[in-house]
Amino acid sequence: MNMDDTIRTAIADIPPKDEADIAVSIDRWVKAAGESVEDPDYLPLAVHGWGKTGDNPEPGNKNWLHPRAEQLDDPRKMLHVELLKARAKAVFPSDAVPIVSPTFGNAFLLTALGLDQVVSETGDIYLAERPSKEQAARLSVPDDLARAGLFPKVLDCLRYYKSVLPPHVKIGLYYMMSPYDLAYLIRGAELLTDLYDDPDSVHRVLRLTTDLFVRATKLLKTEIAEPDDHFLYMDRAYRGGGLLCEDACILLSPELHREFSVPYTIEALEALGGGCVHFCGDGRHIVDNYLAIPNMYGILFGQLELNGLREDMIRRFVRARRTINLPMTQRDGESIEACFRRYLSLTDRKKTLHAGAGAAADDRARGESLLEIWHDVQDDMFRT
Repeated sequence: MNMDDTIRTAIADIPPKDEADIAVSIDRWVKAAGESVEDPDYLPLAVHGWGKTGDNPEPGNKNWLHPRAEQLDDPRKMLHVELLKARAKAVFPSDAVPIVSPTFGNAFLLTALGLDQVVSETGDIYLAERPSKEQAARLSVPDDLARAGLFPKVLDCLRYYKSVLPPHVKIGLYYMMSPYDLAYLIRGAELLTDLYDDPDSVHRVLRLTTDLFVRATKLLKTEIAEPDDHFLYMDRAYRGGGLLCEDACILLSPELHREFSVPYTIEALEALGGGCVHFCGDGRHIVDNYLAIPNMYGILFGQLELNGLREDMIRRFVRARRTINLPMTQRDGESIEACFRRYLSLTDRKKTLHAGAGAAADDRARGESLLEIWHDVQDDMFRT
């Protein structure tokens, strides 16, 4: 089977979903954030169906189906991987949105500055060489970003996606590194000592990466016609114009985070109409810094289990009316209904919880009941 036929087959494996139903789901995800925004009709639930034939047996394998280097050179191979990931979110009824992205790596924005990235044998993508502090000071964002670095290839990839995808398969942006994380990619571990020894040089790089992040996000959102009031990522929608991935920020103390990350996060969010942040690892020490940012509408935890007692963290977000992604875990002997009631009892309104649940793809009885039970429990708990 040639690649064009492969793509058509993969698209056909994602069941159609009515545009009106997708709009309802997006509305639920977005309205879960914010005190002044009206509550959604229901808090959203994404249901993941695992174990379909052809699923990635090693989720961390970046060379699955096609070597990563080949994916970067052939948008069909990249889309093939994305479609097989997206179909797991369309097995059962839920608010999950099938979303595909251009996966050109964490550093592709920096190629616009004249820096090169390389692909390792394991499919990981890195900068080929980090510039010195003096070289970094001379970097600048080109006026015509669409023609710089890998951006022409990324834009061509998005145009290919648009040309072949049906309306029910959406396009979102991929893991957009924040101003601070881009600065960390440029300078590496030396950035951490420069915070103390040469803070002015850090701020110079951060001003550069903030400009790059904002302009790149706006350019790519325009290409996919994504609205200003929300963005799509993985399998759901979020309030605001963009996502800032802040993994390197967990290495900072709260004080250093407030000085070197928060001001640039605020600047980027203001330019985009608000948004959300993401980090992996334990970032509980900087969560309050994020919650103090007015137009920061939620945090996508990569590893919520590493951030202290889950219930305590959720209550912090409930008080702040920000969203938190919540993979729900059913206890031994606990019914699905009891599990849902336990998590929903942590919020006093239809706010905050971006919930996820799952079932084996061949367990139709469980998978097809989850959304209905989720709604029934809310009808009972949030009666007006």
